Amino acid sequence: MAGSFILRPATAQDEAFLRSVYASARAWEFVGGSWADAERDAFLRLQYDWQEEHYRNAYSDAEWSVITVDGADAGRLIVHRGEAAIEIMDIALLDAWRGHGTGTDIIRSLMTEGATAGRPVRLWVENANRARRLYERLGFLHISDHGPHCEYVWAP
Repeated sequence: MAGSFILRPATAQDEAFLRSVYASARAWEFVGGSWADAERDAFLRLQYDWQEEHYRNAYSDAEWSVITVDGADAGRLIVHRGEAAIEIMDIALLDAWRGHGTGTDIIRSLMTEGATAGRPVRLWVENANRARRLYERLGFLHISDHGPHCEYVWAP
């Protein structure tokens, strides 16, 4: 059972934590690989910087939040509330908080928000990411594939 979560605005003081969440969420991509730790860390720093720059430029009014569970920082959430849809740009939890229902609770809260506003909830996920099962279980429909990512939409 998930603990109670709170979303608090991410600040510049959270950068190291947010980077660690990003790296944790991508760790599965490096299992069994031959990357040296320094190479992997440099790659993840560059990828994080690129993603942050892209999101801030393309979705300047998106909401960046730190997910806290029972008072502990547990992950990050980036949401863009556009006129046509609520877009989950990124949701990621540290390993210790995965599999306990927190992500499900957050997504359900966004679905409730979408239902109230009469807007669909949209997200993109990597094809190999096991979170796809969660989205499908919650009623998201697989809409399209674009390279290594696929698009999911839930409509009220």
